[in-house]
Amino acid sequence: MERQRDAYEILQVHPNALPEVVEAAYRALALVHHPDRNGARDSGAMADLNWAYSMLHDPERRIDYDRMRVAIPIGSNANSSLMQRMEQMRAAQEGGGSNPPSAMVIDFGRYAGMTLGELGRVDPVYLQWLRRHSSGARYRHQIDAVLSTVSARRAATAAVRAAVED
Repeated sequence: MERQRDAYEILQVHPNALPEVVEAAYRALALVHHPDRNGARDSGAMADLNWAYSMLHDPERRIDYDRMRVAIPIGSNANSSLMQRMEQMRAAQEGGGSNPPSAMVIDFGRYAGMTLGELGRVDPVYLQWLRRHSSGARYRHQIDAVLSTVSARRAATAAVRAAVED
């Protein structure tokens, strides 16, 4: 399995570091790894630094990153950690799993740890927004399947209500 990159490790700061410390670490490491300073021999390191800083310098993104980074029980299956559910999602995306599209797990944002099916029941408007947004691009096909199921369910419910009212 591929090792996940850790923003705190890349910036060489403690997870409880103050924003000022994160910024200072980024600036110091950028001076060392910037392609203009070292002859472009280590451009991957600068890309990692930029990614890590983008995760940690914005307080909201840092909270989301920390939430995703720590395995915590979420959703309907309290025995399953977020990291286990993310592994299930990766396996399903690679075709190694037989999970339906509704079993795909969101690994970021306010709904981190929820499956697309749960999200379709709780907040279908967010799911529609996520389909259009770049952060949801990797889920687009699965979101389409979940949204079609949600709309079919709504149509069936409306038909039953209409039949009962007549």
